[in-house]
Amino acid sequence: MADLSPFSVLVTGSNRGLGLEFVRQLLELPKPPQLLFATCRNPSAAQALHELSAQHSSVRILQLDVENSASIQEAFVSVKDQLEGLGLNLLINNAGRVIPNSFHSESAESMLQLYQTHVVGSLKMSQTFLPLLKKAAQMGPQDSLSCNRAAIINISSTGGSFTELLGWEIGPGLSYRCSKAPMKKEESVQGMLKVFSTLSEKNAGYFFDWEGKELCW
Repeated sequence: MADLSPFSVLVTGSNRGLGLEFVRQLLELPKPPQLLFATCRNPSAAQALHELSAQHSSVRILQLDVENSASIQEAFVSVKDQLEGLGLNLLINNAGRVIPNSFHSESAESMLQLYQTHVVGSLKMSQTFLPLLKKAAQMGPQDSLSCNRAAIINISSTGGSFTELLGWEIGPGLSYRCSKAPMKKEESVQGMLKVFSTLSEKNAGYFFDWEGKELCW
């Protein structure tokens, strides 16, 4: 993944599971981000994230609840200030939630809550941070990213990677319907980052699995 070298990245839901693994593997890139905004709803409880932050000065932990518009706006202001005029290269909308209902116990309220997190939350994030992403797309080589210098990545909530979040976690692809046995989050994130390094403006709006195969949705 030598081609993936974003100057700045923001990952939502980074306190555990795939989000935390994204932070870990981004820090292990040959050219890791110089600013890595790791966000979650409750930073004070994100012990593993704080351990990474203590080891890497590039990690900036921020409180961000994708279901709360005010929280998103506050995070935007903080990120903008810390970028000091630079843009945001990569936004990874990973935050999600699991409500373990069966068919018989499912309710309209829980379905709406999941939609609020996975769909509306990602939309609000993308809309709010778009000005910073546009700025990154206009920056010079020092602010480069293989996928046309700036990108928004939405991680699917359809499952596939087995982690500690009630078993099924978000992933393992940009948008992926699980048809194989669960895989480890390390392998999942490694595959996704490899796919990220191959993206360009020609791929906007497409769905890909963690191996880079286009999905016809």
